Amino acid sequence: MILQAFCGSYLIRTPHGPVSIVILPDEPESLRFSHKDSLEGRPCWSCSHGACNMAVVRLDGYSYCAIGEAPHEQLKEILARIVRTAGE
Repeated sequence: MILQAFCGSYLIRTPHGPVSIVILPDEPESLRFSHKDSLEGRPCWSCSHGACNMAVVRLDGYSYCAIGEAPHEQLKEILARIVRTAGE
């Protein structure tokens, strides 16, 4: 797997530890995200590797990936806030 480019990132503190938000131009399928769900009317993908959970949503042509030890539901809530903010 080769990433096209790294577009940016930021870090959010949660009760479950830090959550990194990584922004990539790559499609979630190309990043091998498997489980597909819905978030704020958009497709949302998630996966886990060991203690690390990941969730991703597409927004304006980019994949916003939330990565951390927080539960998937908390990662999805963080991504939902990003989606809602982008819609304002």
